[in-house]
Amino acid sequence: MELPQYTEWLSTQYDAAIYRSKKPLTESPWLKLYCFALVLVAERLDQTAGNGARICDLGCGTGRFAHLLFQCGYRDYVGIDFSKKRIQMANAYNRRFDVEGPKFIQGNLFDPRVQAVFGECRLFAALEVLEHVKEDLNLLRALPAGATVVASVPNYAGPKSGHVRRFDTLEDVVLRYGGILEVDRAMLCNLNREKRFYLIRGVTI
Repeated sequence: MELPQYTEWLSTQYDAAIYRSKKPLTESPWLKLYCFALVLVAERLDQTAGNGARICDLGCGTGRFAHLLFQCGYRDYVGIDFSKKRIQMANAYNRRFDVEGPKFIQGNLFDPRVQAVFGECRLFAALEVLEHVKEDLNLLRALPAGATVVASVPNYAGPKSGHVRRFDTLEDVVLRYGGILEVDRAMLCNLNREKRFYLIRGVTI
């Protein structure tokens, strides 16, 4: 599962690789994953605080998952990413949606000034983010207790992906994050014959 020979990318590397994420939502290779995640988000919001529960999209990238949320009527949202170009694209792609306050913030998820936003949120999305971060466990520990987390991680890694780890089974994912999250949903999303996403939903302990 751990691949220590791969190092975290800098924000400039994500800026340079933005061409991978320029496709509109309908053509995005992650659309299927986003739809799975939307179900997990909607179930929890409908069960608890309704559409008013603030959603924080950790590593929001170019705002394609945000676009899906906005299309479905969710507006109480903030996305955070440390890539300047991705935040610029996220704002441009979602300009037509009326969202109170800043939709997207450029910043490092480990910056205390950025983490101050976490306390305003009750649901966190971390889609294809945790595998990019060496301190993934500490990131989850920085979230407020009792918050819902919907996260995905892949079964592949490599220097061209920016991934520092991969997961071979859904059980591996639950094992790594189960000490921080009380996991209530875990599922597999096949991208193709070789690439898979593992999704979990849980509440921070």
